[in-house]
Amino acid sequence: MNSRLISEITSYLEHVKDRLKNPEIIITKQMIVISLILIAGFFLRAYGNNFGLPMNFHPDEGAIIYRAIRIAQTGDLNPHWFGYPSLLIYINAMIFKIELILDQLGLIHTDHAFFYLSGRFLSAIFGSLTLLAVYYIGKILYNVQTGIIAAIFLAIMPLAVTNSHYATTDTLLTFFLVLCIIFSAFIVKNNKLKYYVLAGVAAGSATSIKYPGLIIIFSIFVAHLLSSIKNRNDYPQKSILNILLDKNLILSLALCGLTFFIGTPFSLIDFKKFLADFILNINASQSTWGPIFAGTAPGWIYHLESTFPSAMTINLEILSILGILFALVHIILNIKEINKHPNLQSGILLLSWVLPYYIYIGSWGLKFNRYTLPLLPFFALLAAKFLIDVVNFIAIRIPLLKQNSLYKNIFLTIIVGIIIVSPLQSSISIAENFAKVDTRQIAMNWCEVNMPKNSTVLRESMYTPEVCRIKGIRCKDFSINSSMCNSSKILESGVDYFILSSGIYGRYFSHPKEAASTIKLYNLLDDNCELIKVFRSSANITGPEIKIYKVPEYMINISNCEAVKVPLNPIAPVYTNMTLQAGKNYIIKISSPFHKWDSMNEAHDTHSAKEQDGDAPLLCGKELLLDDMPMNELSMMNNGYHADNQSGYPYQTPFIGIGERLKLQIRDAKKCSWSEDRGFLRVMIIPKNLSE
Repeated sequence: MNSRLISEITSYLEHVKDRLKNPEIIITKQMIVISLILIAGFFLRAYGNNFGLPMNFHPDEGAIIYRAIRIAQTGDLNPHWFGYPSLLIYINAMIFKIELILDQLGLIHTDHAFFYLSGRFLSAIFGSLTLLAVYYIGKILYNVQTGIIAAIFLAIMPLAVTNSHYATTDTLLTFFLVLCIIFSAFIVKNNKLKYYVLAGVAAGSATSIKYPGLIIIFSIFVAHLLSSIKNRNDYPQKSILNILLDKNLILSLALCGLTFFIGTPFSLIDFKKFLADFILNINASQSTWGPIFAGTAPGWIYHLESTFPSAMTINLEILSILGILFALVHIILNIKEINKHPNLQSGILLLSWVLPYYIYIGSWGLKFNRYTLPLLPFFALLAAKFLIDVVNFIAIRIPLLKQNSLYKNIFLTIIVGIIIVSPLQSSISIAENFAKVDTRQIAMNWCEVNMPKNSTVLRESMYTPEVCRIKGIRCKDFSINSSMCNSSKILESGVDYFILSSGIYGRYFSHPKEAASTIKLYNLLDDNCELIKVFRSSANITGPEIKIYKVPEYMINISNCEAVKVPLNPIAPVYTNMTLQAGKNYIIKISSPFHKWDSMNEAHDTHSAKEQDGDAPLLCGKELLLDDMPMNELSMMNNGYHADNQSGYPYQTPFIGIGERLKLQIRDAKKCSWSEDRGFLRVMIIPKNLSE
């Protein structure tokens, strides 16, 4: 087997060498047409791909790009994460490493945005190469005309255009799947060892881009079986087991596994982490992603009703479904005469990927439209084949078309033109939207001008402006359903602003029944905070609706307690506006931003106002004032940030007795370093009877 493989590779290299010595480039009409398709397809896929930069608006891009940057900068090849396999991360890392070297030589300037742009161009390039691959499959399985029409259909499918703008896995996965089908088609036709090798490598590459790519090995099995039926006279005497144990097939499958492990080597080296992330991935696929897909139809129906009309437009969806049904009927009616119908074998090969993959993703709880992208090239092929068959059927019955092929081709061109109007308009609109200014960019500019320095902001992840890029602003991503966000405690988190996005809250408000508890939390923010700015899309602006809320400086919440913000810089006393009543006891709670309120239990030190904790480490001092005279000094320390604290309480919080007002002053900024980077403490003054 090895000598045969070496012989075929040597023969192929000699052929390439002869072609290079005697180049004969013949420019045909087909070459011109496919070149125009590639140029137009690339333009749609690359136009506006600098959207959002330097901010990141796509939640999945960072998972690839940040890890690729780290690998390129540190040389640590372990991605330490296997939500996706590693091949795309490594491809990007190699590109980034070259760019970093060029940067060091002073030839280019790299930054965060530059790397994102490189990753997006990579996706646009592979999305365009997929058009060429689809043309080639159509040419191999059917004819040039089918290949050209299929490439046109795929070039303007809105979902294909959209995902080629993102530095994510789906576009490259689709390319390697199409590549595997090309080599599988050659297995059916020629049954040569090199095509088994190439098909196995392509399948392994697809799997190392995204795990569901492994399903493509079923197409290699089918191609091998079709080849056995077609090319072996002794097939009736040969058992299915012997066919499946063929050394070529085994080699192809072995190379698939080897290629996967080459592309994702730490799946073996760091197997424990790989297995944990892989299982997490499987479990996530069965979730409904909060309320987004709760109560929706099963995936097999959902994608037909909701995904495909936007992914392809209704014209191409109907044509694709008819193409699939026509292929299935043709297979069922002629399966006993499989060798007499080459198109029958082609349909079987295409459906060997389409049906198993669709059944698999249809079983998921998650139903994001990007999961259907690997189906679109094959939908385009089956749609093109069906359309040509229909035109041929009509042409036979119309003398003018039957007698003159030119008229028939003009008729076909008109039909194709009518069909592609809607998807072309959608794809152009999508490309234009990528080039428009985004609501998050406008909101970012507003925040730079209007948010005071040292403000603390909580934002809803990727769907809001990255205000952490603004100097002097402290921000953190948050989910309104996180453990900090329950009841009124979301308002006690020590922040100045909340930034919300319809990209998140729209998911809940569109499912009011399933997300009733979450909607209550949003309403709590709306009732207790001031909505100071809203940014919406318009004819010239794209993006989600962005809402910016200001948290009141002094706040009486439902617990009838008062909050006062105490800045660390400058260090100065801050007085509350609340008058303490004589004869009543009060509890003081002190927290820093981003501390989960749940971690602050109700256990409090029971020192009275006349007692002093002189032995405790002094981190922050407090004074009670009566007629502007110091009455007492008590200490407070934060558990987990001071080595000497053995109290076991999250906070030592003394009761406060008689007095008229409270002054809290930072005594030693260095000793308060645990909160220095967060800017301030949050002080809650609560009547003792309300805290019990």
